[in-house]
Amino acid sequence: TLSGASAGNYVLASDSISGTIGTVNKASLTVTANSAAKTYDGLAYSGGNGVTYAGLVNGETASVLGGTLSYGGNAQGATNAGSYTLNASGLTSGNYDISYVAGVLTVNKAALTVTANSAAKTYDGLAYSGGNGVTYAGLVNGETASVLGGTLAYGGNAQGATNAGSYTLTASGLTSGNYDISYVAGALTINPAALTLVIQPTAVSKTYGQLAALSAYSVLGTLQGSDAIGSVTLSSTGAAATASVGSYDITASNAVFSSGSASNYTITYQTLSNGLTVT
Repeated sequence: TLSGASAGNYVLASDSISGTIGTVNKASLTVTANSAAKTYDGLAYSGGNGVTYAGLVNGETASVLGGTLSYGGNAQGATNAGSYTLNASGLTSGNYDISYVAGVLTVNKAALTVTANSAAKTYDGLAYSGGNGVTYAGLVNGETASVLGGTLAYGGNAQGATNAGSYTLTASGLTSGNYDISYVAGALTINPAALTLVIQPTAVSKTYGQLAALSAYSVLGTLQGSDAIGSVTLSSTGAAATASVGSYDITASNAVFSSGSASNYTITYQTLSNGLTVT
């Protein structure tokens, strides 16, 4: 509307002006799935470990977003040890252009300890081989040794051990994709065999003034394998030439093995009462 003296100088026409005043573009928002880790437990993984937002403006939080956050990738249902992709998705917004970055699910191997059971035997002259089984500590979710691969094997200096003593008995050879296997050694104990030496010489007699030859004895007990006793020390106070007329005991000691070792036996030496007669 014009006012004043100049109004008569104009002819007014009216029209509408149309067009775009301006464009408000969406802001970029990156949603990154947080990586996750677990130890193998025989159970399938599901879900996720939360997300991280990069790009929210003016102090806004995830509460301004619509939709429902969900997780995907081959991490869903993953059971065995390994690395898996962990995705996020499902969010919506009229103000943000949402992109997603995947995280990683790591399923670590569970610790499994395999202990070789100790073993014991009595010396029998035969070389030891093999083992006495093993004990498992760390199997999860009711699993048994059937889930393990490889072949259980025994080692250590117990293999081939023959003589009485203590030896190391080890286990090895098992494999697994889900278990980190460590081994604990057991022991093989070879106990001496019980052997009683009973000295039973033929009646020995001598005349006063002579020396007595003491050599005859017998062994009660079982020598193992090819073991053999070469000699036994026999002694008697009556063996001396100066021993008076009478009867004397014969004692035994110091068995010497011609084959095998005395350490493999528990030896009991016996005395033959009045085994030597001096006339």
